[in-house]
Parts: sequence; C-alpha cells; structure tokens
Amino acid sequence: MRGTTNAMLLLTFGITLFGCDGESDITGLDIIAPEDGVLFVNEIMPGNDGIYADENDEYDDWFELFNSGSESVDICGMYVTDDVSLSMSEWWRIPDTDPSATTIPPGGYLVLWADGQPDQGPLHVDFKLSGTG
Repeated sequence: MRGTTNAMLLLTFGITLFGCDGESDITGLDIIAPEDGVLFVNEIMPGNDGIYADENDEYDDWFELFNSGSESVDICGMYVTDDVSLSMSEWWRIPDTDPSATTIPPGGYLVLWADGQPDQGPLHVDFKLSGTG
C-alpha cells in the first residue's frame, strides 16, 4: 500500500480512519499523523445506554481517539468508516468547519459520536456501531 496515496490509514476494532496528509502507511493499531502526533482508538462504546451523553443529551454510540504525540493534531479532513469494503468516496469525511472541535491536544482525547446524525456537528459520524460486532 505504501506510495499509493498521500495519506495514512488506521484499521482497528472495525473503525478505519484515513488521513489527508502524510505518507501512506498501514501501521496496525495507530496512525502516524503529521507533526509528530500519534493517534490511537482508545475506547469504543457500542450500545451506549446511559454511560455518556452527547451535547444533545442523547446516549449514542461513540469511539474515542487519543493523541499520544507531543503536538496537537487536527483530524478535520480525515475520513472514517466502519466498512472498508465501501469505496473511499462513501466514507464519512470529518468536516473542517470547526478546528477547535476537531483538534486533539498532546496527551488529549476526542470522542466521535457514531450516531448516524452528522447534522448534529463535526464530531457526529454518519454510521452507527453494532453492539453485536
């Protein structure tokens, strides 16, 4: 896969994140983001029935990213999917409308809501997670 695109790929726990910058690299459980940041899928919550509510007081499914790097990483423009059999044009692109919402500070965490309601904001993806795998 190296050299076929100008981006990075993360495939773990059924969530795929495809970056918009950098060198193509499948690295297992992490992606190496621009500017020394390293992102990990830290936690996944399918079937959220009362653990953590979004800004609309809805208990939607979610997954959390962790930036273990020493610099902030803005994930806007990256793509995310739960189905790698789809063409990339069908993957959800993280909007670039609010960098303050999509930037993960060094050592920081960011929750993306897998609720199928992207109209609720830049952190709401267009698919839902399956509690049964």
